[in-house]
Order: sequence, then C-alpha cells, then structure tokens
Amino acid sequence: MSEHATQRLEDAVRSGAADAMPTDELFDLAAHDIKNALNVVNSALDMMAEDPAEMNDLLPLVRRSSGRIGRLVATLVEVNRLVSGTMPVRSGTERWSALWEQAMGEVALIAQAKEVRFELEGDLTQSVRCDRPLLERVLTNLLDCALATAPRGAVIDVRVARADGVFRVLVGSRGPAVPADVLKRSRGWGLGVIFCQLAMERLGGSIRPVSPYAGEDGLAFEITLPAR
Repeated sequence: MSEHATQRLEDAVRSGAADAMPTDELFDLAAHDIKNALNVVNSALDMMAEDPAEMNDLLPLVRRSSGRIGRLVATLVEVNRLVSGTMPVRSGTERWSALWEQAMGEVALIAQAKEVRFELEGDLTQSVRCDRPLLERVLTNLLDCALATAPRGAVIDVRVARADGVFRVLVGSRGPAVPADVLKRSRGWGLGVIFCQLAMERLGGSIRPVSPYAGEDGLAFEITLPAR
C-alpha cells in the first residue's frame, strides 16, 4: 500500500469522517499485512521441507505468524463495523487487571516464542467505564504492535496511570526509537493501529505514538480514557 493511500486512510480516521473511509484502501492495507504474515509462514515451511531438523526451531515462528493472521482478519471485520456504525458500544465498569489478563492471554504464545516479558506498572485494581470487548481488542492490538517491533528477549512495558480525571495507558517495546519526522507523519502504522484509532474515538478517548519513551529508546502508543 502506498504512503499516499495510507495517509488518506489515516486522515479520514483523524477527521472523524467515517463515512468517507476509503474502503478499497482499507482492504489493501489488510491484504498487505496478511500477505507479509503468510510469506513468513511459507518461508518457514520451505525451510522445514529442506531440513526437517529445523522444525522445532521454526514451529514457534509459524505459530506466531498464523496467530497474527487470525487477529488481522478479526481486526478487519471490526474496523469495517466501526466504520459502518454497526458496532454497538455498551458501557460497564471493568478493572484494569481483568482487561490486561485477557489481552495478554491473547498474545501469550507470541510473547513466549519471542522470549518477551511484560512489565506492568500502576494500580491495576482501579476500574474504568468502557465497552469491555472493544477496549480489550484495543489493548490486544497494542500488545500485538509492540510484539511485532520488539527484538527477541525484549521487555514490553505496560503502564497505567490516573491523573486529572484521565486514565493514561502506555504500551511500548524497548527497541529502537522512531525518528521524529516519521513519528510526526504517523504513516503506515498498520491495520491494528487504524482499528485502535477508530475504537478510541468511539470510547471517547484518544491514541498517540510516543518515541522515545524509555530514555533514548523505544516506541510506544499511549491511549487516554476519561476516569469516571
């Protein structure tokens, strides 16, 4: 997908013009992400066919990529529902601890395969008013994005803070920082971040990239939600 097409898609999200969302480009973005994951699977299968002894080393890679494909398909369906306005938003009170437990469970196999560990910071016993399934999908997508950029053995930070009537939640991996000009353009983040942008708008919150966030390193996404 071209940089121009991706920018048009993100401009539509930021402007709130959901009915003007370029559907063809949305599907192009999804197809691009899915194709990349399929290429990884096919390459791993070819390597296993050439040398079966490598199977044990390559199976985690296949599992990680196949799991990503499943999540991308689910995300595409949810983005389409958000854009069309057919996804209902229901509000309830949920503990952050329960939300994170579900989200981390979704990406546990990927984290294990990459030997990545999570570091949680903040009071997770606090509660937030939200649509639980929708916010869980946002958190899962943020973890998935962090895992995609995290090197093997890296740390993924999860920080929850409450101040001035707002929850701030940061999810990031301590890899290389993103140059300021790239961060400012915010282009090409992928389908998962597009979904998060749409979902946070529906939840009455916001999302933004932050880099660096850990000293001079790291890329993170921070979401905000009203603390009601």
